[in-house]
Amino acid sequence: MQRLPLLLISSLLTPVLASAQGTVPATAKPSRLDTSDLTVTYGDDRVAARLVQKQWDPSNPRPTCKLFHHIYAPDGALLTKGLGGQFEHHRGLFVGWNRTKHAGKSYDFWHCNRGERQQFAGTASPEQLGMQEGAQVIKARWVAPDGRGIVDELRGLAVVAHQPDHYVLHMRVECRALDGEVRLGGDPQHAGQQFRALQQFAEKDADPVLYLRPEGAKEHGNDVWTQCDWIAGILRLPDESYTVLRVESPNNRGKTTWSTRPYGRFGATRTVKLVEGKALRIDQLYVIAQGARDAKWCAEQATKWRDWVAPADNKDRDGSSPKRGG
Repeated sequence: MQRLPLLLISSLLTPVLASAQGTVPATAKPSRLDTSDLTVTYGDDRVAARLVQKQWDPSNPRPTCKLFHHIYAPDGALLTKGLGGQFEHHRGLFVGWNRTKHAGKSYDFWHCNRGERQQFAGTASPEQLGMQEGAQVIKARWVAPDGRGIVDELRGLAVVAHQPDHYVLHMRVECRALDGEVRLGGDPQHAGQQFRALQQFAEKDADPVLYLRPEGAKEHGNDVWTQCDWIAGILRLPDESYTVLRVESPNNRGKTTWSTRPYGRFGATRTVKLVEGKALRIDQLYVIAQGARDAKWCAEQATKWRDWVAPADNKDRDGSSPKRGG
């Protein structure tokens, strides 16, 4: 089981919006601005997430076409798959829509098989994304095979609360169309913001990832679900089990559709339009916990964090309120 050594990074203690709930103030600070090893840390320099990005190389596109974050458990165990393995385009925490339409053409920013790529473009201030001081905010440009920019993205991560056996990671994604309207669409298995567990869950005879969902969740076949505001994956490893609970913000625009796979790829998507001059923001919270938690614990955490992102903080950048999804 791979573990990441605790990094000796100077921390920036920041106030936490959830401090009224009795949680411990968190830290979340990029280590350096020009490296492929930007980390999100908390507490005594525990690592929650690490950005993985490489400069685009058309002669070697597979390792260089996507940005993603590795996710680590409270005990330091790596929980996510990187490059390679089954469905190699699934990597860590990642974002993409396989049917991104612009100017009469369709682009696949999920597989990135035809020269599409998400290029790292540096970092931005947390204030630019409406996040707490010390959050890691990266800039990415979604580029078509002909080199034309289609979407500019800001992707922010911050640990907003933690206890010894679990922490809460806030992820905010903001997308802007660069030239005219862009439609973000795709089937539930190949679109949206998703988590991919370690490759070993895809190996023969591996214990599959178990999923917990709230009462009332509606199954549509092929591992597609609606009418739920959270889903938790239980990752059973030989020495320890871990719970990865994803909570969807009620303020996210569009209808939320979930997809889960037994090898550990799960998340949610929506079909939305990006109108030039306006930005789309979506928020998720991930609760990463030691041990196999039950549905009651997950439901309590989901209730606690679902409305944590205040509506005033989650407006479109032009000030209009997004529609709530189901």
